[in-house]
Amino acid sequence: MALDQVLAADGDEIGAVRDLIASLDLDGALVSADALHCCAETARAVLDAGADYLFCAKGNRRELLAAVDALPWTDLDNAWEDRESGHGRDETRTVKILAADGAVRLDFPGVAQIARVRRDDPRAKCPLRATQHRLE
Repeated sequence: MALDQVLAADGDEIGAVRDLIASLDLDGALVSADALHCCAETARAVLDAGADYLFCAKGNRRELLAAVDALPWTDLDNAWEDRESGHGRDETRTVKILAADGAVRLDFPGVAQIARVRRDDPRAKCPLRATQHRLE
């Protein structure tokens, strides 16, 4: 659900989102945004507004993505897996979640957990293997 929108002056979408965050009552809300907004400054703005965030870490933030990739994903045995077939797809999704405390540290404001979502579809015309990382 969209609560409001603002004009991105001079194409500054990141600044526009931060202005929007500052203008809304977000106490207790969950703010999700695409990978463009997965940066420390926007995370701090969300936290300062009393909300939590769900961001997708991708290659546009190379250092952050490298740090997330380097986490001990292979050591986890808490994977949740789901298989789904339909519409010409035979997809398997595997989700692993790390709590960002104790031995797992990530230099990102307020991060509580990091999720890795893997999607595999070996039957696709071009076999699919995609990995996404989410910060919460």
